[in-house]
Amino acid sequence: MHYTLIFLLLCTGLCFGQKDYTFDYRLEYQQTFFKDSIPIKNRPFNTQDSIATVTYLTNSKDNSYHGALTASDSLHYLLNFKDENGLQFEVSFLKAEFDQAVAIKIPCKFVRSYRNAYTYQTKNYDFSRSKDTLIDGLQYQYYTLATNNPRRAKKKKTGTLLYIIAPETSFHLPLLTYATAFEEWKTNQNLPDGIFFRKYFIDYYHRMDTQWQLLSNQKIDLKLHIDAACDYTKEDN
Repeated sequence: MHYTLIFLLLCTGLCFGQKDYTFDYRLEYQQTFFKDSIPIKNRPFNTQDSIATVTYLTNSKDNSYHGALTASDSLHYLLNFKDENGLQFEVSFLKAEFDQAVAIKIPCKFVRSYRNAYTYQTKNYDFSRSKDTLIDGLQYQYYTLATNNPRRAKKKKTGTLLYIIAPETSFHLPLLTYATAFEEWKTNQNLPDGIFFRKYFIDYYHRMDTQWQLLSNQKIDLKLHIDAACDYTKEDN
């Protein structure tokens, strides 16, 4: 569904009754889905590697929300936005308009309530810090998220997420796009700050399933506004 962008150039401190979000970074990643070597039950079989680009819109001081921007076609972006505190939406924009925007207003018809139904998973998963690693002569911090229950891992065939943190990005809180990862961080907050330079999903059979590689890191100033009527982060909505 396509939605024409609304520029709110005059809405600076004069707009009331709305939920406001600020993005100060635009992080572009190359996402690689690796081909499979053997079939795995209940999972699609990839016959070859495939590559896509995903751009995350973030707030360096508040990682409870983020937007994931992908190309739906040659002219349009698809923006998937999630606030872990209770709302989400999916909206399509013209690329040319979005790239020039300084503020966006999202109509309530696109916004829906969101609740993480898997907060209990924090008892089943743990982050683990590892020693720094050298890549091309630079020192990187990294950590993993994996189940802490070997029996559960075997039964559910769970994998591992590995995050390698970009040097000199400690100004940015961890970018944790999976709800379980965010909830685990919120519970313990024992991770180094910084955005991931690379992220891997390694499946139960220790095969590389997916890789995210940072392509660019751009400072931006983009505002997003949602009417108070569909601010589902409030308990009375």
